[in-house]
Amino acid sequence: MVEGVGIRSSELRARGRAALAAGQVALDTPPEDGGRWGLTALLRPTGAVLASLVDLADRASAVAGPGHWMHGATEVHLTIRTFEPHRRVIGEDDPRLSRYRQALAAAVVGLIPFHLRLRGLSPHPRGVAVLGEPVEETADLLRLRLWEALRSDETADGPPQRDWYANLVHFAAPVSCPADVVAWCDARADLDVGTLRFSDVEVVRWSWDGMRMRATTLDLVSLCAG
Repeated sequence: MVEGVGIRSSELRARGRAALAAGQVALDTPPEDGGRWGLTALLRPTGAVLASLVDLADRASAVAGPGHWMHGATEVHLTIRTFEPHRRVIGEDDPRLSRYRQALAAAVVGLIPFHLRLRGLSPHPRGVAVLGEPVEETADLLRLRLWEALRSDETADGPPQRDWYANLVHFAAPVSCPADVVAWCDARADLDVGTLRFSDVEVVRWSWDGMRMRATTLDLVSLCAG
């Protein structure tokens, strides 16, 4: 396990727990141009771990109450980087999309498949997440390389985030009892969901289908087998 990841996860969980326990809730709404849910580079869970995540999402949604966005098998993910704010219209020859594809291709050169351990549920103002812990340095290195490949762009955001997590539920309606969500997550704070091996990175666009967010893959890059 990468040194310090346990501390990172504990700090992330403590911040999210304190915020939701204090009644801080940030509701998601269907995306509009300039808002959340922009083009994203991400990792998709698979296999038995994915099935466990979908089951946890269903149970977390029941605790949170009606009206929230639950991630199903095709939506649950771990974000590497969100490239830009939401845009509804993105053509195949979009210059910014091409730039992100080039940056991702450069970032993965020489990298081999890596692992993330998913352990512990965390409440936060926007929903419920399961926390990720890098087993090797590769996951964090990929984020850093992708940022470095884009840092000269005017549209590039700041340095890469350090936390890994997969959101299970996004709050999209009043939370009936935040304390219940906090308590439910507390009871699963050390739940070992499983360890995932990632060999593919996707660039996706997000759209609203009337019930939940949907991810459409625009690019897929594979890491070398090593």
